[in-house]
Amino acid sequence: QEVPPVDEQLVKAVEKVEKIEDMPWSDAIESGLICDLPDGLHEAYVALNVGVSREPSARSARVLFSPLHGTGDSNVGDVLRAAGFQVDLEPSQSNPDGSFPTVPFAAPNPEVVQSMHRAIETADAIGADLVMACDPDADRLGLAAKTNSGWRSFTGNEIATLVVHAMLRGGARRGASGRLPIVIRTEVTTSVVSRLAEARGARVVDHLLVGFKYIGEAIRHLDERGSFAGFEGVAEDFLVGVEESHGVLVTPHIRDKDAAGAALILAELASVEKESGRDLLMTLRSIWDEVGPTANTLTSTVMRGAAGRALIDSIQASLRANPPTEVGGLSVVDFVDHQSPDGPHGTIKSGTDKASRNVLALKLEGGARLIVRPSGTEPKTKVYAEVSGAPGADPDKLNLEAKGLAHEFVLEMLRRVDIDLPVWSLSLSELLSVEKKIEFVEITMPQIIAKASSGELNIGSLTEVVSYLGRDALGLVSGGLVNWAHLNIGVAGSGELLSLLAD
Repeated sequence: QEVPPVDEQLVKAVEKVEKIEDMPWSDAIESGLICDLPDGLHEAYVALNVGVSREPSARSARVLFSPLHGTGDSNVGDVLRAAGFQVDLEPSQSNPDGSFPTVPFAAPNPEVVQSMHRAIETADAIGADLVMACDPDADRLGLAAKTNSGWRSFTGNEIATLVVHAMLRGGARRGASGRLPIVIRTEVTTSVVSRLAEARGARVVDHLLVGFKYIGEAIRHLDERGSFAGFEGVAEDFLVGVEESHGVLVTPHIRDKDAAGAALILAELASVEKESGRDLLMTLRSIWDEVGPTANTLTSTVMRGAAGRALIDSIQASLRANPPTEVGGLSVVDFVDHQSPDGPHGTIKSGTDKASRNVLALKLEGGARLIVRPSGTEPKTKVYAEVSGAPGADPDKLNLEAKGLAHEFVLEMLRRVDIDLPVWSLSLSELLSVEKKIEFVEITMPQIIAKASSGELNIGSLTEVVSYLGRDALGLVSGGLVNWAHLNIGVAGSGELLSLLAD
């Protein structure tokens, strides 16, 4: 993908088009404007990914794969099978279908953990060790593994950590250039990646803006200029690139995130651990023991339409003009505006560059950090929170701290545009817009409490009350309902609601 300023130049070129001409298909073929893909292209792609193998003899892990009604079996599935793994497909999700009929909320994205639940049930039934799933265009990878305590789903940050660990097992090895390998992450991706890669001897680039295109640009610079971010090298020095949104790349010969190579690396790592009586959760914990655990959480606030866009812009402008001095009781010790010419990205190159750099980063006491940015593709503001601990720190405690920090910041952010939501509402699905959450808090929740208090609430009546939210409505609100009930123990309706949802 092109990066600023070239992307803007391309848009301006397209805007100059005044008419579109067409021609018959047969004429386009005869003229050479359309041609068949050359024979062997897919086989070469598969061979390229099989070639990234780090443990070619480790093939014991059985994989249940779901393409989530998309194209993933033609890359992840083909690569794993070609490498020698036993791969079973989730039968209900193997057919291409753009309506995604079996995927909760019609959200076929491994970032939405519910998208993998059906595959996990099948994997458990057939005795598989791993579940993998891809979004429809098969560049994002989801992962779940069987552990001693049941199935465990992994976040994008955890997947990134495991892949970097697998690529650097035994330490960094110098390549043909004689230089140490380069590991690249976007700024919002977990800092565990940097600590782990540096501990294993790799060179690390970790200041990039959100978007895998910037990792692709880094490889291009190494290829064409022989350097990037102060490091000399060639494209082959690139080892792995990761982003928190389940994107991974393990070869310099592809310039965007691609799930196939990462799937192979993870299947191999799971096999190595299985043969030692371990699992991937144990692997993750051993990494935390080595470099310290870090909890990362992403909270999104959806605001739709022109009014929503104005709110998103107002929030960012308010934070930029008047940054908070503390969040959740932690003092802000540094504030970075990525649009500043004095920041790590220099002067603004174009309008698209300015939009990409609409990112604010806050460093808090104790090493915590917050990053806030409007999404470039969806009507939402994203807040990334990170809390780190020394080796031996409790990961569960850090997770609670990171989520609390993110929620405190979101509430502060919304108050700046005169929106006051209770903290429990942030546990409603992030697929719901702020407007829907306000409606739920002010109108629907009182109805639910009244029914629970009077003994009239059951699954049928609850489903009916929330049905206006659309497909899988109960799943969209259940987290918020449980949170409300826990925060209001003793209040009429709370016990009834907890009992109902537990059943």
